[in-house]
Amino acid sequence: MKALIVNADDLGLAPEVDRGILRAALAGRVTSATLMVTMPGSEGGAHTARRLAALGVSVGLHVDLVTGRRVDPRDAQAVAAEVRDQAARFEALVGRPPTHLDSHKHTHRDFEPVRAAVADLASRLGVPVRAQDAAVRAWLRARGLRTPDAFVGDVSPEPYWTADRLLAAVADVGPGTTELMCHPGEPMGPMPGLFYLAQRATELEALLDPRLPAACAAAGVRLVPFTDLE
Repeated sequence: MKALIVNADDLGLAPEVDRGILRAALAGRVTSATLMVTMPGSEGGAHTARRLAALGVSVGLHVDLVTGRRVDPRDAQAVAAEVRDQAARFEALVGRPPTHLDSHKHTHRDFEPVRAAVADLASRLGVPVRAQDAAVRAWLRARGLRTPDAFVGDVSPEPYWTADRLLAAVADVGPGTTELMCHPGEPMGPMPGLFYLAQRATELEALLDPRLPAACAAAGVRLVPFTDLE
């Protein structure tokens, strides 16, 4: 079996991002998303999250320690408290706990205190966690946590997911469950401290490319939400 979770990061970052994620989900191209609860647009993102959930899209928590909320990722006590607070805010905004966990700018990959706090929350909630590489995957699974078998996606000065790169990634999906991280959005202007903004419109176009369903069928790839992960 080849399963692909298409997870859109940064729900709640801005209305343009929320609209882009919803468009991709309505088209059946995004199956999962993660909500930032630290941004001024978090309430709007939570409204979109409820619409996504009604479509069968899994909505998790995008732990943010570096943008809307700045916490020293090396301070285990401060990180643990902040992760708990963000989980509580997610539940207050959305009306239910997150279906899975990841982190903004991969802080749970790069900083052990963040990984530990995210793992503790995931264990308490009984939900999966993103694993960006084999080392993180092994660390999480050693603690009894669920995580996909592979991960693809990145950001760069140029749009990461062009249509051609996305189609090639689908053709290359291996057995098991792969998470594909993406950042779709409608055209948007500058935001202080963030560089990956205009690129989101290109990613949205790639996700909406009419060739994508046939590419998935040809590769034997089934699009699934994080809640399908066993």
